[in-house]
Amino acid sequence: MNSLRFLEAFFLLGLVAVTGARAERFIVDDVYGRNLVEFTSRATLETIVGITNQVGGYIEVNPDDILDSPDCYIEVDLRSLKTGIEARDRKMREEFLEVDSFPKATFKLEGITKTGSRKLVDQREFELVASGVFFLHGIERPVKVSLRLTYVRESEVTRARQPGDLLHLVASFDILLSDFGIVIPHIALLKLDERQSITVDVFAFTASEN
Repeated sequence: MNSLRFLEAFFLLGLVAVTGARAERFIVDDVYGRNLVEFTSRATLETIVGITNQVGGYIEVNPDDILDSPDCYIEVDLRSLKTGIEARDRKMREEFLEVDSFPKATFKLEGITKTGSRKLVDQREFELVASGVFFLHGIERPVKVSLRLTYVRESEVTRARQPGDLLHLVASFDILLSDFGIVIPHIALLKLDERQSITVDVFAFTASEN
């Protein structure tokens, strides 16, 4: 009986150890503004690229099995979005995005639908396909996302930027403005494309300090 109890206890301890080693939380937060979100509109008469570094959030992933309940949330401050022309930026924020009423855009991961490998390898880039929900202009829509993910274990080199393990995430997806209740006026049809390409390029760390 004592031997049986010992084996049960040993098994439970092993289970706890495995469970405790699962997901790591990586925080998207860079005080130097090196993370970015970008949109690109390619219309007949004009290509517009908008960018902001006011982005935050988190990524949760088990490096040994990325299909083990991954999670990701990204939030962008649309009031900081700039295209390089002040008058255009003001019109974009006030008339199209209506940032006074809808100051934030967000992305929430729902799941990974395609991956070549389930285990992240130090300093190796992986390509994935995921599904998620994008929130813009007060409306949520499902999106299909192409992801590139690079996992980097903490080292003397990475600590020079920030302590902790590092995760570099590049996510790309397209949206239609009309899906989010944003109407392009007739006068702007040749300058603003209905389809917008979104890119999220962020570095996340497991700790802000050691």
